[in-house]
Amino acid sequence: MKISFRILLINFIVVVLVFSSSTIVYYSLTTKLISLQQTKSLLNSANDFVFNLQAVVQELEEDYLSLKSQKDFNTAPNLEKTSIDFLFKVKNSDEIIPGYYFISSDIPFDYDYANLSKFIKENPNAILIKSELSDSVVICYGKLITNSFLDNLSKKIRAEVAVLFNNVPVSISNEQQNNNYIPSIISASKELEVKNNFDISTDELDEADFYASFYNPSDFPIANPKISFIVFAKLPEAAELRSNINYLLIIIGIAGISLSLILVMIFTAKLRKQIGQLSETTEKIRAGDIKERVKMVSNDELGTLGAAFNNMLDELERKEITLHEYSEFITMINQNPTLSEVAEAALTKIIKSIGVNAGRLSLVIDKKLSTISTYGIQKELVSDSQNIDLYQRVVEKGEIVELVFDKNFPKLQSGLVELDVKYILIFPIIYNKKIIAVLELVSISSRNERAKEYLENIKEQLAIGLSHAVAFRQLENFVGELKRLNEDYQRQNEQISNQNKELLELHNQLKEKAEELETEKQKAIEASVLKSQFLANMSHELKTPLNSILGLSQLIIDEKSITPSDRERMNVILRNGNRLIGLINDILNFSKIEAGKVDVVNEEFSLREFITEIEGHISPLIKDKNLNFVIHNEQKTDLIILTDRNKLLQIILNLLSNAVKFTEKGIIVLKSKIVNKEILHFEVVDSGIGISQENLSVIFEEFRQIDGSSTRKYNGTGLGLAISKRFAELINATLVCESEVGRGSIFKLTLPVNIVAEKQEEQPDLFGETGKGKIILADDSEENRKFITEYLLSKKYEVLFTDEPENIDGLCLEIHPQAVLLNLTDPLFAGWKALQKLVKNHNEVYQPIISYMINEANNVGYGLPVFEYISWPVSEKNLSACVNKYNRLTGENIENVLIIEDDSFEFRALKDAIKEKSINLIFAQKDYDTAKTIAKIRPDIIFVTLSNSIINEIELLQTIKENAVLRKIPVVLSIPPEFSPEGYKKLNENLVKTAFYSKNFPIDVLKVIRDRLHLEDGLPHEDTSEIWIESKAETNSEIINSKPGINGKRQQVLIVDDDADTLFTVGEMIKRTGSDVSYAKNGLECLSSLKTIKPDLILLDIMMPLMDGFETIKRIKNDKTWKFIPVFAMTAKAMLEDRDVVIKNGFDDLIPKPVNVKELTAKVEKIFSRQTFIEVK
Repeated sequence: MKISFRILLINFIVVVLVFSSSTIVYYSLTTKLISLQQTKSLLNSANDFVFNLQAVVQELEEDYLSLKSQKDFNTAPNLEKTSIDFLFKVKNSDEIIPGYYFISSDIPFDYDYANLSKFIKENPNAILIKSELSDSVVICYGKLITNSFLDNLSKKIRAEVAVLFNNVPVSISNEQQNNNYIPSIISASKELEVKNNFDISTDELDEADFYASFYNPSDFPIANPKISFIVFAKLPEAAELRSNINYLLIIIGIAGISLSLILVMIFTAKLRKQIGQLSETTEKIRAGDIKERVKMVSNDELGTLGAAFNNMLDELERKEITLHEYSEFITMINQNPTLSEVAEAALTKIIKSIGVNAGRLSLVIDKKLSTISTYGIQKELVSDSQNIDLYQRVVEKGEIVELVFDKNFPKLQSGLVELDVKYILIFPIIYNKKIIAVLELVSISSRNERAKEYLENIKEQLAIGLSHAVAFRQLENFVGELKRLNEDYQRQNEQISNQNKELLELHNQLKEKAEELETEKQKAIEASVLKSQFLANMSHELKTPLNSILGLSQLIIDEKSITPSDRERMNVILRNGNRLIGLINDILNFSKIEAGKVDVVNEEFSLREFITEIEGHISPLIKDKNLNFVIHNEQKTDLIILTDRNKLLQIILNLLSNAVKFTEKGIIVLKSKIVNKEILHFEVVDSGIGISQENLSVIFEEFRQIDGSSTRKYNGTGLGLAISKRFAELINATLVCESEVGRGSIFKLTLPVNIVAEKQEEQPDLFGETGKGKIILADDSEENRKFITEYLLSKKYEVLFTDEPENIDGLCLEIHPQAVLLNLTDPLFAGWKALQKLVKNHNEVYQPIISYMINEANNVGYGLPVFEYISWPVSEKNLSACVNKYNRLTGENIENVLIIEDDSFEFRALKDAIKEKSINLIFAQKDYDTAKTIAKIRPDIIFVTLSNSIINEIELLQTIKENAVLRKIPVVLSIPPEFSPEGYKKLNENLVKTAFYSKNFPIDVLKVIRDRLHLEDGLPHEDTSEIWIESKAETNSEIINSKPGINGKRQQVLIVDDDADTLFTVGEMIKRTGSDVSYAKNGLECLSSLKTIKPDLILLDIMMPLMDGFETIKRIKNDKTWKFIPVFAMTAKAMLEDRDVVIKNGFDDLIPKPVNVKELTAKVEKIFSRQTFIEVK
């Protein structure tokens, strides 16, 4: 299609689109305006309809009350002057009393009904009102909704009305006019019955637009509840308007299109002619006539295009000539292999192509020029050393130097005459970013514009040709050198042959040694297998007598005739026997793995039941240590998976047992999830002592323990994690650990599984009913909400979520929560703004606010260590509220209050307000030494104002928390009512910075929540920053009066051991000597007990946590009060040669473990007899 026709077609399409869119917009706006106006009118009519119905009911009730005041309803009432159409008596709820049935003369029915049900069935559209006359008699009266009633109502509301029964019209106002709209009425009722009253339905009909509104009189005294009303209106003007608009737009469209075509033909004549010229010229050029040019017809943009087209043809012609010269130059370079031939031919070709008079080509060697070819210059006149400064910029920096002379011309000696040089060009030749040559061209005419362009085109090929020629010359030199080296090599080859013979003999010797080493290796492997088999056999042999011991112990415990003391002793035997069975099982499993006798047995099982079984196994251990245990299963449905269930169970139980063992306080979390429906992922998270980085690499090695010293606190063989690692490898799983000392550990187990089936079912309630109150959680992260909610549910709290922190204020007023949890790290600062709103509207804070941040990507969590939040400035009212609340929760009196502000203006006003109260108010300037100031003052409570100063208040809170002396001081944070966007951003940055600095995990947020809720519930605050032993030395003394002591005197024995069963067992042995017994679990408790009791003998274990036996005996012997108390060492590590070491450290004797009853009794009686002898003497 020619471009002229395209222009016409485009104009035609544009006109059509413009008129079409204008038509659509105009029609749409007109229709929408009419529809909006009609909708408003119909809504007004619908409201009028309801008001008129209410007025009818009110009139009926007023007429009835008037009749009731005149009649006792035993005689016929006169209904003609009332609005009541019918009135009758009903007894027993349904039976109409005969003879007492009255109707108005305007009523279309003239017969009685036997019962009320029949009346309602025949007249469902009646307005029926009931009035109780006596206990069993009811007066029923009302009005029938007839066509005439609807006609009058229609005039009042300026709209039509239809009465529907089961969505079918039974009466219509102006029936003759509106019968044609019955289908529209039925359609509108079906559409609107599922919507609200007064919703609008519209329908465009040929004769008119139909608008309808539905009204269901749910609270209206209508006889049948299935009666409903349609208020509708007709708008014939809309249909007529649509028809007129269609005709008008057709006429305008035809006229516009015709006019546009005529104008396009007139104004595009030159344009089409110029386009024709361009097309003809292009065809000639395509045929090969590159000399053809476009003739100019117009001076517009197309004329400019033609001129540009001609310029492009000139440029193409010039580039064709350049390309031809470039091809000739490449051919010439390839025909000359030697350096002198290449240089001579290249220089001659360049000078003739550019049209200059003379030139020189020089190699660059060590930044010095070496001439290899000249043209138009006498060679004897050329010196490489002259004018070296002129070439410095070219040789060292690779610059192109142009020299143009207007006077003082340099002279060119051509042999016969001297010529004036007007133009010099010095051009660097670069190869692999290194300048290898310099080309110098000289012209006696003015500046040559084509010289640089030509050299830019050929410089790469010239550089390649020169470098190849130089390489060819070097190659010739190398060939000569290789000939000489080859002769030397042949001489050396004979020497190497002799050395090879010696090496071969050495190789044979090494091979014999390798065979001997392989034999030794096989013997070592066999020995290792035999060792593992021996361990397995020994484990089985040990289990046989242990099974008898455990079985008979259980039978004795179950006997009702044994004494409580004997039952407790048997429980100790049973418990320690089970511990021994566990150790033997570890050794047996390890020996099986070493011997290669462990098989993988895959089976199908339910993941949810598997997790429930784990919970049953681990719950007793959790309960014993009073820890929190959370199961976090992200899988919403139960899965049937296929893998080795027993090995997976043992791995998880080993990890959880380890977590319980190394966690004194806090929480343990078991997480599980399915990734991509093929990877099962478990995480065991604890808040225990953690593992150092140097120990992370060895924790999975067998028999390796992090702490093997005499003060180690945790027992074990060091096989649990090693077995777990081996089992994980057997089932193609990976087991890794992430940990930090003092921060807890995370063990991650990932294994591929086959999902056999998936069962859709409700998640069971793991925590039972809630009962401690409601907590509002404002956090938009689903992961955070799930993490925190599971903990709160485990503590019997009800959790309410909100994704709109800005509405949390109203939610608090509505439900009065136990606490509010706020995530502050919202990119739009919604958390900070909600916090400001809470404290602004509730100066007297009645629920604690706990704010925090969690960064899931970096596994960082931080809870602000704040007791209460209040609005700024600190007033006498909210200061007193905070002090009284803390006193009420903790029972501690507040005397010294520290106010930390940017300036002291607000402080002075506050001090004047509370000068009559018994509170010492202290002011501290907010600066970098604020923490030191707090440490000096030691206040009872601290008030800090949050601001946009250079001081990071959140970092100050963390500094207070990290200080062992200051961490228990409550901090109240005062929040200003507004910040700038930069201020909110800075608060977020300070919070994130402090969180990463604190190196807290998300689990630490739960600790902050727990401590604050404990404080609110009146429970003691748990300080998880340190691990401390609860001392029972003062109260754990046990006095036995069953047997007199030695020589009639009862001695006191203090037993110190970190194992509870050992304490009980040794205590029972000591009691047999008639002595009183006291207990301590470590060296610290022992020293604490010695302050309250003075024992006659101390039995001291060597290996204990916190303070071992050696340190304890040292402190006892250094105290003048305790130094004469005899001390026996108890240890399972002592061998015969260790006795001297024990005695040298101050012990009086040694009791080896396991303790022999007769030996212990004999030594105790001996020491007590000696003491008695000394006392008598």
